[in-house]
Amino acid sequence: MTHWEAKARPCSRPARARTLLSVVCCSLAIAAGFGTACGSTSAPTIPQDAGPDVANGSAWQGNDCHVCYTEHCASALTECAYDPSCAAFRECVDGCEPSISGTPDVGCLQACGTRSSGEEVIGCLAEAEETCEACGGASDAGVDAAECGHSLLCQSCSTSTDTNPCWKCQDENCCESDQACRDDPGCLAYFNCIQSCALDSLRACELECDEQVGAEHFLKFNMKLSCVRLYCGDPSQCGSEPLTSCELCLDDRCARETVECDSDPQCARIGGCIANCTDQACYDACYQRYAAGVPLFNASTECLLAECFEPCSDV
Repeated sequence: MTHWEAKARPCSRPARARTLLSVVCCSLAIAAGFGTACGSTSAPTIPQDAGPDVANGSAWQGNDCHVCYTEHCASALTECAYDPSCAAFRECVDGCEPSISGTPDVGCLQACGTRSSGEEVIGCLAEAEETCEACGGASDAGVDAAECGHSLLCQSCSTSTDTNPCWKCQDENCCESDQACRDDPGCLAYFNCIQSCALDSLRACELECDEQVGAEHFLKFNMKLSCVRLYCGDPSQCGSEPLTSCELCLDDRCARETVECDSDPQCARIGGCIANCTDQACYDACYQRYAAGVPLFNASTECLLAECFEPCSDV
């Protein structure tokens, strides 16, 4: 298996970067409830009375452990905001008093669990307690993905001596995601299928390779592609066209939100699905089909609006 070749279609920017602004209003509204009128961009209101009375003590929400937890669990917490029961659980836990180790009080945590549900959040909290030093976790756990935003953004790569600039860039920035695809026969087959595809768009090629190789191999391939796009998209490396000011801004300011979406099996499909939409029914169908990925897709949209609206306004 070779490295990612500098082919024009696969190394072009994800369709999401070119379509976000035109659909931002409806994509955000639909995320809160399919069919909601455009203009409403807020997540469901989180109940404010779910938590314990912490008037006489300092809430866990204010300490360093909570900060590490919110960074480590950013993806889970984003999805949680759109589930009223999970949102209530999160609000309840945020109001707990901290234990000696900095984690939320166990009794309070259990009480919150009896009032509402948040299985993914509690699972991620347990991971944070093991990896966050501020929560009493190990301080030698290696590179902390929370510090760089996502594991794709802090891969442990060494300096490459390869003379091919595209391959060198991948070796030095995307070594882990590249190797993960190399070691997986399914990802390798999907990669080769995409490389040999002669259809007009990456989305069309993905659907064809879903049929030929298996849709279950898409995600690992897409994570490899996401890293190459982010770090090696310049024409001097693996790209075929100069990066626009919009793309440069997204790479610089919205990298975490981008790779979180690209690493999610549902969110990763939305950008390609809506790329060629020309009517609302098409957009609605894409959001419905990949509904579980909409919260993460919205997070990338919200980052574009907050950080890159001006450079992306003419895309």
